Amino acid sequence: VIEERIVEFAELDVYIDQPVRTYSSQFRDVPATAWYADTVARAYSYGLIQGESKTAFEPGGNLTIAECVTLAARLHSTYAGDHMKFTQGKPWYQVYVDYAMDNRILLKEQSNYNRKINRALFAQILARALPEEVLPAVNDVPDGAIPDVTEDLSAYKAIYRLYRAGVLMGNDKLGSLYGIQIDPDDIELGWPYDGMV
Repeated sequence: VIEERIVEFAELDVYIDQPVRTYSSQFRDVPATAWYADTVARAYSYGLIQGESKTAFEPGGNLTIAECVTLAARLHSTYAGDHMKFTQGKPWYQVYVDYAMDNRILLKEQSNYNRKINRALFAQILARALPEEVLPAVNDVPDGAIPDVTEDLSAYKAIYRLYRAGVLMGNDKLGSLYGIQIDPDDIELGWPYDGMV
C-alpha cells in the first residue's frame, strides 16, 4: 500500500521543458501547508498526475497498479522527450500499459490493474521508468540497511536504488519499507523477478 500518492523527484524539472498546465490549488484535500503540497503542484503542472477528480487528489489513498503504470509512463515519456500524446480509451489505462510494455517499463501484463499496488512492485515499475542518471545516489544506504528488505526479495535492487536516490524513504526510525508482501498474482505474471531492474 502506498500511503502517500506522490513521489518527490527533486531535480526532475531539469528534464522537463515547461509546465503544460497551471495548478491553482484546486485539490481541496491538499492543504498549502502539507509537506507534499509543492510536489503535487509541480507534478500536476508538468502533466504527471491528475488527481482523483477536478477537486480531489486523495493524498492518503491507495495507489493502484494502473495509476503507478500511468505515472511511470508519463515520467518516461517526459524524460525521453518523445512528447507522447496519451489518448485514453477503454480501459482508460490501456494506452499507458501499451507504452510501458513497448518501453520495457512493464515486462508482463497484469491480470488486475485496478488492484492496490504494493511497495515492492511500485519500486520495480518506477525504477524502470527512468535511467540511472536521473536517479543518482544522494543518500548513503548500505546494502542490508533496510530492515524488512532482504536480498532474496526480487525488488531488492529497485528499492535500494530509490532509497539511495531519495525517492523512497522508510516509514519508521529504522527505515522500514513496509508493505512489501508479494501478491501471488504478481508472481504468476512475471512480477517480481531478479531481471526486473
